[in-house]
Amino acid sequence: MTLPRSHGTNAQSPRVIIATKGRNRAQAKATDDYATRKPGPAVSWLYDVVRASIEFQSSQEVSQCIKLLQEDDYYVVKAKNRFKKPALTGYRDFSVWIRIECQFGFQHICEIQIHHAGMKKLDSDLKSHALYEYFRSFFAGATEGLTDWLEDLEMISEGYELDDFSLDTFLKDSVDEDRLERLSSLFHEHLCEYDLALETYQRLLLIRKDMYGMLDHIAIAKTYDDQADVHRDMGQLDRAMELYEQCSKLYEGTSEISLAATYQHMAIITAEKGFPNDALSLYESSLEILLDMPDNVEMAVADIYNNMGNAKRDLGLLDDAIALHQKSLRIKKQYLGWEHSSVATSYNNMGLVRLKQRKVDAAISCFLEAMKVDQRTVGAEHTSMAVTQGNLGLAYEQKGELSAAREMYAQALDQRRSILGRDHEEVAWTCHNLARIYVKEKEFDRAIGLLEESLEIKRKCFGVDHSEIVATTKMLESASRKKNRGESDSEILENSPVAEGRERPAH
Repeated sequence: MTLPRSHGTNAQSPRVIIATKGRNRAQAKATDDYATRKPGPAVSWLYDVVRASIEFQSSQEVSQCIKLLQEDDYYVVKAKNRFKKPALTGYRDFSVWIRIECQFGFQHICEIQIHHAGMKKLDSDLKSHALYEYFRSFFAGATEGLTDWLEDLEMISEGYELDDFSLDTFLKDSVDEDRLERLSSLFHEHLCEYDLALETYQRLLLIRKDMYGMLDHIAIAKTYDDQADVHRDMGQLDRAMELYEQCSKLYEGTSEISLAATYQHMAIITAEKGFPNDALSLYESSLEILLDMPDNVEMAVADIYNNMGNAKRDLGLLDDAIALHQKSLRIKKQYLGWEHSSVATSYNNMGLVRLKQRKVDAAISCFLEAMKVDQRTVGAEHTSMAVTQGNLGLAYEQKGELSAAREMYAQALDQRRSILGRDHEEVAWTCHNLARIYVKEKEFDRAIGLLEESLEIKRKCFGVDHSEIVATTKMLESASRKKNRGESDSEILENSPVAEGRERPAH
């Protein structure tokens, strides 16, 4: 097929990119997206192992190319016209999947994407992919009822001020389990509106108690579990632990996999409260359950090894911690390939252990490996990349390279503000870390501005009594005194319980 070309004084040839998805990346996508699709195997559902992207300058060229594909002797398996029905972000393109005859009687399906250059530029300028990544987990599995999900978003965002929205009437009358669960997830995981999430989960709990009539029903246990997750993120660890303990009793004998997950959650809280030995015992209880299960638990086992590594790090057993993280990494590479975001998490966690060992160069190598994986899997504009940038900031700070540390923290801060919004708790952590660099550089005005921003966000997310509030308040007060007196920064850093930063490993 001869591609159409534009005409006139500014004529340009169409931009064509042909790419082959790597073996590891293909396996990871098949595992993530098609593991449960029948008939198997999962890799048989991959239609984009070979993909060509063609970018035209005009809509006429786009139309002509689509027409040529129809006229030429290609067997079209399926097509998707997103010029007619745009993606959630508003992006428009046209995709066609064609069957190619190969040697020895084999056939292969390849994808051709047809883009308009103006649309590609607008997509880049508006950072639409970041918006897509932000809400991807919320819309996962929502294909059949996407209209309902969008109506929920429209309802809560009316007037663009969430504070103006009241759930009273809706919660009083609603008996829609699915909708309540969607809203709870949105409030909790994406908007950090924890009080609204708890209100919605409470209504869901009442409905389920009325519906099932049994306080030990697994659906009720699941709601307690979700409420516990919210309390944990609010820093209300004692209340979260109470709910997880209720869950563990309800899951016993009914759902071993859920019981193992609950033990992990309890272990995470126990570690956060400063009892890593007790956390290890809970992780071992979870691991014992999983290792007795027949299959499909490999990634859960890898997660436990990862978290046990974090606990060993907190205990100062750094060689043991590295061994556990390496064990987790081997499992992830075996089942997911190296091009997977979970692999980046393992490299980040190993880097944090290396920092504890004062092996800063080894830590930087780990963080750079994580960044390489992030770039291949989620791209430059993603919260996983922000975590890696923040960890590199920690390493450069420990090495005494303050300008490099400042650059990494600033990049992480820009990413998080862009993707998560300015009121997210991760933005607050990064503000705190960047402020610490400005304190060391004696740029107190910049440090104070960031600490005030961090404090305002933390009050919104956690309330007034959270340990995060205390840490930032002490550092802000000390920075203000030092500015006024012109003193050194040593007291500020000593008064900051988060001197290692808050680029926390994912549990």
